[in-house]
Amino acid sequence: MILVVKVLNSSVVLVEEEGIEKIVLGKGIGFGKKPGDTIDDERVDKIFLEKNIKLSYITDLAKEVPFQFFQITKEIITLAENNLNRKLNNNIYLTLTDHIYFAVERVKKGLFIP
Repeated sequence: MILVVKVLNSSVVLVEEEGIEKIVLGKGIGFGKKPGDTIDDERVDKIFLEKNIKLSYITDLAKEVPFQFFQITKEIITLAENNLNRKLNNNIYLTLTDHIYFAVERVKKGLFIP
């Protein structure tokens, strides 16, 4: 059973499972949830162990970045893993999402970095 500890946004939730805190991503999994509620593990797209990453980094990223960027990143990484025939480090999900989002924001503002 996945227990909600804190909802970071509608698609990113801090949870506890078997006594271990984790961050889970999934479209709308945090919507209407409160601490103590449970999440159906079938709705989870990606799981991160909180000890491997800074919670404040994910919290800030989740507040600022629309979920579609997490989805885009997941598609890119799945394609890369299939083409390379190997699994990539989980931390790439967050760093690549962050990179893509801020690159798009720079383009929208007309800021181009050579």
